[in-house]
Amino acid sequence: MLRPSESTAFHQIDGWLTLEEADALYDAAVQVPETGRIVEIGSFKGRSTYALALGAQVNGIAKMVYAVDPFTGNPGEDSFFPTRYKADFLRNLDQFIKEGTVTPLTMSSAGATMLGIRPNLVFIDGSHIFADALFDMTAWWEKLLPGGRMAIHDSQGTHPPVRNALAAFLERNNLRVESVTGSISWLTKGA
Repeated sequence: MLRPSESTAFHQIDGWLTLEEADALYDAAVQVPETGRIVEIGSFKGRSTYALALGAQVNGIAKMVYAVDPFTGNPGEDSFFPTRYKADFLRNLDQFIKEGTVTPLTMSSAGATMLGIRPNLVFIDGSHIFADALFDMTAWWEKLLPGGRMAIHDSQGTHPPVRNALAAFLERNNLRVESVTGSISWLTKGA
């Protein structure tokens, strides 16, 4: 199967995820155990979802990607996102949805925590407001299975609220970032 950086369909999806970051998400999804679960917080038009779904399908293993997004944009960004983008997401992920690899959950991150999903991999790229980002990290860290990985987008570089939320989360939990890919910080939950 093609990696995201090699996929024509991936290149046609709008978004800010770099090729290096997409391939890293793909690799992380490949490593999720058979029948494992992947949760994505913030899907936009599906660029990262596509990368995760490609990795989830390697070797034909049944891994589920839950794409959580209310598809309303971030508060105060209406001029940047003048139209809602759920239709673009559904069109870009149509085949993965039909095959059962991707399950879109049109809801908030907080709402999704109530569904009882225990993921092996969590990708956080939701609201970039400090309190929201800190909530996402804290709530989904609790749901993450031991040995699971968390990837936090925009936690390096030009997004101070997300970077500051990660710093607060790390301090509260006595954790360290294990590696960085582009603007993604990676953590692994111990046993």
